[in-house]
Amino acid sequence: MPENLTVRKQLLVLGNGYVGKAVFSAGSEQQDVVVTSRAGSCDATGTPDHPLLFDLKRKETWVVVASFDFILWTFPAARNFEDVDLALEFFETMGLANKSVMVLGSTSCFLNKTPGELVNEDYPLDFNQPRVVAEESLRQKSAFVLCLAGIYGPGRDPCQWLLRGLIKNSDSYINLIHVADIVRIVQRWRAGYSCKGQRLAASDGRHRKWKEVLDQLKERNILPSDCEPFGPVGGEAPQSKRVSNEKLSREIFAGPFHMYPEDEL
Repeated sequence: MPENLTVRKQLLVLGNGYVGKAVFSAGSEQQDVVVTSRAGSCDATGTPDHPLLFDLKRKETWVVVASFDFILWTFPAARNFEDVDLALEFFETMGLANKSVMVLGSTSCFLNKTPGELVNEDYPLDFNQPRVVAEESLRQKSAFVLCLAGIYGPGRDPCQWLLRGLIKNSDSYINLIHVADIVRIVQRWRAGYSCKGQRLAASDGRHRKWKEVLDQLKERNILPSDCEPFGPVGGEAPQSKRVSNEKLSREIFAGPFHMYPEDEL
């Protein structure tokens, strides 16, 4: 995989969150990744500690994207329906159709008819979510929408999700993607894999229920054998689904994918 590019244009990361920081770290040796934040400043260096200023709701900050050909949009494109038009205005005003833009979404965008169904990019979208409306509108204008499964990695441990009582239903499926694999997908995209106007689902392709993950954690002595973190909820949740990564593997990244808990974090 061409992760070290001989000719490499700078990447602008909109958002200084978990994925944005990981992408910056992976490109820090080449010094070709610049990070922005709503709390940034106009004269910053563009590192996670000193991000450039970008706030979608402050139009005067939009100009920061002008000198970049690759733009990674990491935060929700719209948090409410009023934001959808603003996201589209930003895209059109700044001529982003002439650039390579990746928008990070979530696999929660896919609607399944039955619990446990295997979903892919051909499934209907949940337009009750404003971010999904914005992402689909941006995709139709040439943006590449990468729909992420549950993100995990250093500092984001599914084991801790169980211990903190965040997972109630043992029969629901978990779909995961390691942050390092997201970084690799971004690197492949930057290497020249044209994905304009596409929507791809990004997961490790491993389909397990939470109770199976719990058993694996116990087998590896990561959790004690008497750990029972689930609530009284029984039966598979209606929105539980398995996410296919077949198109992702065919189009841009075929792995190997990081596996949990075998590969730890």
